[in-house]
Amino acid sequence: MHSDAFDVIPFEDIKGDWKKLGSGSFGNVYKANYLGIDVAVKEVLPSNDYDVAKYFEREWRLMKEARHPNVVLYLGLSRAPDGRIFIISEFIENGNLRMYIHDKTKPFPWRLRMSFATDITRALAYLHARKCIHRDLKGE
Repeated sequence: MHSDAFDVIPFEDIKGDWKKLGSGSFGNVYKANYLGIDVAVKEVLPSNDYDVAKYFEREWRLMKEARHPNVVLYLGLSRAPDGRIFIISEFIENGNLRMYIHDKTKPFPWRLRMSFATDITRALAYLHARKCIHRDLKGE
């Protein structure tokens, strides 16, 4: 069922040291903890640009409705006391794909490469079937 209501997560319920993981299209991404589970916290940089606001709204709707084993699970939105907005989603362990590919201390056999490629393809096929073009696919 489709709902326009935001899934609000109280900011004070997001715990941890907020370790910075990287930067995304909208701002920094952090690792934190919510209800005892590790989560990714994506900062939404403020913008008065109408196109940016529409892009954010579109991303929020897609994340909210996406349910696929190869697509990150959206948990909700949170607003800090200073007004900043954050998207809260599941945290995926073991770093990003780019780090994994370039880590020369670990083997990267062809079977695993094919498994990664298949999982990514399944996720993109799912999104494309929902009339979504990702536009921000990257290895980090």
